Parts: sequence; structure tokens; C-alpha cells
Amino acid sequence: MKIQTLFSVIIIACIGFTINAAQIISPVVQQGGEVYDFFHVFTSPEELTFSLSDKSIAGEWSICMRTSNNGYEEVDAKVESGDCVFNPRNVKWVDAHREYDPESYRSLYEIRVSFKTDGDIEEVRTVKFGLLPKHPEISNISFTYVYNWDIDAIYPNGTFSFRVDAEGATSFWVHLTDWFLFSSENCFFSTGMSYPQCHDNIEVVYDAEWGEYLKVEAWNEFGHVISDIICTTDYITDSDILNRIEELKRLAGTEDHFVDAQNSLEILENSIRAAANISCLAIYNMQGQIILEQSGGDTMDISNLPKGIYIIAYTDKTGHTNSLKYLRK
Repeated sequence: MKIQTLFSVIIIACIGFTINAAQIISPVVQQGGEVYDFFHVFTSPEELTFSLSDKSIAGEWSICMRTSNNGYEEVDAKVESGDCVFNPRNVKWVDAHREYDPESYRSLYEIRVSFKTDGDIEEVRTVKFGLLPKHPEISNISFTYVYNWDIDAIYPNGTFSFRVDAEGATSFWVHLTDWFLFSSENCFFSTGMSYPQCHDNIEVVYDAEWGEYLKVEAWNEFGHVISDIICTTDYITDSDILNRIEELKRLAGTEDHFVDAQNSLEILENSIRAAANISCLAIYNMQGQIILEQSGGDTMDISNLPKGIYIIAYTDKTGHTNSLKYLRK
């Protein structure tokens, strides 16, 4: 009797060890009629099917998405004949963690696939998804321009063109900053150009200015990725223009204080003080549009004036008009 009991215990222990040591989850993943392993990066949004090595094992499937705060959140999946079927389109990927893979040029999402037997034995696998477009690559960059030395500007005589490639993209956004910037630090992308229903690549041509930074977003139904930032100034080859821009950069680094020869105008960091003999004061951008205007000698608040180059025009009470170029740092 004792021998039989001991033999039964050994058999049960061996069975338990076999279940624990064996692969519970099959190493084969099915998608679209093809088979893959768990090392494959899935770029198609078609359903994936996970199976058990032994479909007689009882237990429960679970699929969790790795979240942006590096936790895991359970997502929907369905069980059919013991298999687990996962649809990537049912996941809110905007909340998912993404990690850039330099080998595939993609930002990857991750899910965790697990199966726990009724005996509390669990196996966990991870699956990577490259559903987002590839990192946008900007190439074939060209800048043709004529520099206006009177106002230190190129627009509207500058054509900037380039190509963007991002496999898997279905639309693009090109974001642009203001002009006449010397650094991308804390720059604000104030303008955008939309390229809807463009697959994988676009050609961009537009009227550009020096000191303009840009970046490209590549979109599809699962989110977007952003290119590196480039600057139009980096594609100017004329040394005289580059030297002038460097000179303007040095001027922008000096104290922001100016008094004109007639003592009619004093430019401070956040204001312009006009003398009593000034009847009209206006600030124009380089497109000739009035940005600020006031009548009479008074203090004009320019604290919210963006960085850039402007023309300040002021008229005295005799009708004489003066103008000067103002570089806002």
C-alpha cells in the first residue's frame, strides 16, 4: 500500500513537472495565412492567432498592452477553439509605450501574451508591432534664393524643396516655424502644410526664408512619427549671406536698446517709447503686413512680439516719415 501511494505521488509530480517545463504556448503565430515566431515584428494590422502546444490544457488567455507609463493594461481578445485571436485595430495605441528600433527605423509597440493553466502554471510571451510609419527621412533638399540686402530677407524669392519617405504613412504634415531664427531651442512651429491621402512619400516645394525650421509628421491610423528638425539656413551656400546672418546673430545677442538720431524713438526690450512729436507708429513684418499700430506719441507694448525681423515706421507731426529695421531677439 505504501509503495503504491509513493508511486502515485511520483507520477503526479512528474506530470506536474512536465506541464511546467513544456511550452504551454505554441511558438508559432499565425497571421493572414502565414506563420511566424515571436521574434517577428508585425507591421500588418491583420488578426493574429496564438495557440497552445497542447489544446487539452485548461486555463485562461490574457493579452496586455504595454502602456506609456511602462505598466500593462489588459486589452480585448477572443478565444476560439482554445486559440486566442487578437485584432490590433481594437487597441487604443495612443496610450501605448513606444520604443524606437534603429534596425527597422520604426517605433514599436508591445503586447504581452500569457496563458495560465488551471494549476496556476503561467507562460508569458511578448510580441512587437511596427504599425506606425517608418521614421520620416528627408532627402533631396534644395534651396534656391535671391537675397534682398536692403531688408536682409529672401522671401518671396526663395524656393525650398525636399522629399520625405516614410513607409506605411497615409498622410503627412509639414510644420514650420517663424522666420529669422538662429536656433531651434524653444522654437514654436506656428504654420503647417497638410498632405492628405499620400502614401509612403511626398515631394514638398514652397516659398521659404532663412532661419526657418521645419519637421515632418507621418501619419496612419495607428498614430504618427516625427522626422528630425532641419533648418533652411543650413542649405544656403553663399558665404556673404552666411556671414551677414552671423552678423545679425551677434546683433541679436546685444542689449535690446536703441535710440534714433532724432531722439524720437527709443526701443527697449518690451516696449517702444515714441516722443510727443510722433503722430503715428507702426510695426510691419517682412511681408508688409501691419503687426502693431498706434497714433500719437506714447509707449507701445511689444512684449508679445515674436522673434524676427520687422520694419518700424514712424511719422512726425510735420508729415515726415522714417523707418528702420528691427531685429527682435
